Amino acid sequence: MLVYGRIAYPTTHWIAPTIGLAMVGFGTTAVIVGNTDYLVDAYSKYAASTLGAVSLVEDSFVAFLPPAASSMYRALVFQWASSLLAFLSLALVATPFLVLGMDKEIRSCSPFMKEAIIDSQ
Repeated sequence: MLVYGRIAYPTTHWIAPTIGLAMVGFGTTAVIVGNTDYLVDAYSKYAASTLGAVSLVEDSFVAFLPPAASSMYRALVFQWASSLLAFLSLALVATPFLVLGMDKEIRSCSPFMKEAIIDSQ
């Protein structure tokens, strides 16, 4: 997103921002697939419910994002609005590593997962 935000000028050839958006797409796909794989492995007994809950949260976020994004792009210069999203994404890079490091603590908080952990051992 940072590549896209920094080079998306009217004078720039169209392929340059497209390459930046392709990198965003590949990164998003990698995160979604990794997230799905982790949730299925961690919550195997309740994988369908877990993925349904994650889909509900993701879809709710996606439903309300366009009005916020359009006003953000109107208020900020196009390059700065895209860069702001890139900086927010960069700040969230540590999240998967924190989840992986705390997975046992996270699962131990749920009575359903305590049962699933006991069943799998």
